Amino acid sequence: MLHKFTMETNSPRKLERDFIDEIKRLELHPFILVRLGPTPASRRFIHCRTQNEAPDFVRAIGSVPRFAKSLLVRGIERALRQEILEAADLLYRWTGSEGLITETVHIFDPGNKNIIPIYNYPVFAFDCTSAPDIGNSRIHALLNMLEAYASTQGNNAQRYSLMEATALALARALGAEGKYKDALSAVEKVLKIEPDSHYLWAAKQTLFRKSEGKSVSPQMQRFAADDSVGPQPAWPWPGGAQLSPAADIELIERFSQHWKANANSYQQTLVDLRNAARRLLPILLRPKLNSVMLTLTENDRLRALEKEVVCLARQPLFFPEMFHGVTLLSDGSFRELDSELKKHLYASGLLGTEDRAAIRQVYERLLGSSPSPLRVVEIGSAAGRGSTPVAVELVKLSGGILYCVDTWESPHSGDPSTDSFYYAFLSNIQIFDLEHTIVPIRSSSVEAAALFDDGSLDAVFVDGNHLYQYVLADIDTYLPKIKKGGIMFGHDLYDVPSRFDRSELLSIAELNNGPAKHTNSKGDVERVDVHPGVILAVQDRFGDGVEHFSGSSVWAKQL
Repeated sequence: MLHKFTMETNSPRKLERDFIDEIKRLELHPFILVRLGPTPASRRFIHCRTQNEAPDFVRAIGSVPRFAKSLLVRGIERALRQEILEAADLLYRWTGSEGLITETVHIFDPGNKNIIPIYNYPVFAFDCTSAPDIGNSRIHALLNMLEAYASTQGNNAQRYSLMEATALALARALGAEGKYKDALSAVEKVLKIEPDSHYLWAAKQTLFRKSEGKSVSPQMQRFAADDSVGPQPAWPWPGGAQLSPAADIELIERFSQHWKANANSYQQTLVDLRNAARRLLPILLRPKLNSVMLTLTENDRLRALEKEVVCLARQPLFFPEMFHGVTLLSDGSFRELDSELKKHLYASGLLGTEDRAAIRQVYERLLGSSPSPLRVVEIGSAAGRGSTPVAVELVKLSGGILYCVDTWESPHSGDPSTDSFYYAFLSNIQIFDLEHTIVPIRSSSVEAAALFDDGSLDAVFVDGNHLYQYVLADIDTYLPKIKKGGIMFGHDLYDVPSRFDRSELLSIAELNNGPAKHTNSKGDVERVDVHPGVILAVQDRFGDGVEHFSGSSVWAKQL
């Protein structure tokens, strides 16, 4: 029998009143219920009524500020995404770590007679005021959570995933304490309900051998004890060698900082590079481990490789394009990317410092003026390395959504890699863990506007096709979609329109860009390279009544 524990005391705890009120408001006990915020004034709830709403819940919880620092609730989210081993690792780490977020799980007490839930599902508190003590209290909390999921009904597919991840976490937590029989009890409970889990069968075999004092292979050890943290961790390496984080850093440095000397062995080393990056990524995501695993010099070297490590861990095949401007061919050789494509794909991003600062300033205004999650459309996302990283960082803080609208066609007609931009964009979403905040819409901008109700958007960023008729169409089509007080803004306006000779701009209006006469703020006349279509369209709709951010080519119009 699985031991029945309570979370912090030996007697059942009744749900706090606000949980009860929310369940009564929903008129059922939802499959997943998460309370956000430490104080009554700041609290709100995110719920998943049934497993059919899991994708929406995953998107909503993923956009919560500081969610990336979660262990417990993020473990639940990963289980719902069917990433069982990662979910188990997060839940296991919660049992032995303070974590950067205070979070806990509550088990419904049938003694609450004032509500009658359909099912006895656990509920979760994120960024709360207190949590169980590290160690036994948190292990007991996971045991209670497993018991609750096992003893109720409904939502079977996702409920089994949660049980599988929880049992694997308990196998490691209890196994690390040498409590192999208790760990086996948790694993076997779930196997009786879901007998097809290969992970749980592996855990059962490992725990059984450990309980009899028998050795297990390094690959199986992960199912019975902690193999990832400690003062002197063992880092498994293909071939059985034991290497340190310093060796992993050195390997990635070779292919990042000395590419030409090592490029010819990239394809053969790719698996090793990805394994090294996957071992280093948790250290990047868990800053408190740095002092345990790395020297100060190693930490600095790792921080300098952050983008490379993230790329190699999550999308290694994109590494040569993103950092070296070449693409890997089937024979192991490389082809130089077209200069336009290289410019958009490069990891450092497309925009200059001034443009990024101006775009950030617009989003910070939006954050300060909107109490609700932001809904923003970005027209012209290309590979997602221009305005997108700035936008998504601040939209994510609000718990909102960034709709990226683009056709993602090659910049040159006839280019055989017509999906290069789209593949690069999706890769960047994966690399930088933006799936919960970005919604890509592969469509012309005018057609995509039909997806949004009038007055439903907080802002629209215009940076698509720069020819006059297209910029004007984007402005006219999306202006009604923006709510009062919202902002339309864009890129590639060198200065306010009146500082240019309109007749000259009209003469080059069919060009994407070209030289034009410009009178600067001192009255000096100079010739600069401009996008005539952008200047003319902004002038025809707003005149000089737009804000132009000094030193940048960003413009904005508050409505």
